[in-house]
Amino acid sequence: MKNTYSFRLSEDDFLVYTLYNASTSRMVRRRRIRMRWVVSVLYIGMGAWLSLAREVRVGGIVFAAFGLLWLLFYPRYSAWRYKRTYRRIVREQTRDRVNKTYDMELGAEQLLVRNESSESKISYSGISEVVVLSDYFLLILKERSGLVVPRRDVPEPGAFLDLFREKGVSVQLHEDWRWK
Repeated sequence: MKNTYSFRLSEDDFLVYTLYNASTSRMVRRRRIRMRWVVSVLYIGMGAWLSLAREVRVGGIVFAAFGLLWLLFYPRYSAWRYKRTYRRIVREQTRDRVNKTYDMELGAEQLLVRNESSESKISYSGISEVVVLSDYFLLILKERSGLVVPRRDVPEPGAFLDLFREKGVSVQLHEDWRWK
């Protein structure tokens, strides 16, 4: 098995990591669900109130229709909006790390990640899990930061994952994950 990997990370690679973290965050999921239901219930309630109490049928129908449309289309709008926001954040925060070559060496006790300006040593006990997506391996560290390894740059994915399993690192398969 090859123990050294070399890869380049693009802005989209960092964005996938950020979107995956957001999709697994309870706070983000709750906020999206809450916005979907609260706004639609308010508009439907306002429509019912206008129709019944004020006898403004057209206004009530318009408000109720908007509430139903919000309920149906908010998930898509929310996904687009969050992705746009996270793209801006990633662009700003990873400006100096994008399109650089990274070398990762899997040693006996730790992994070593280098680029032209820095070097990081990470013990295997500091990795909480390896998440397997369709195009990436996400190495989630215990302090909730992580590493993105494009799958295209790992010639033997099974052996790569076996090494982490041997070191006691949990491997989570989420190959069907996509941002929505």
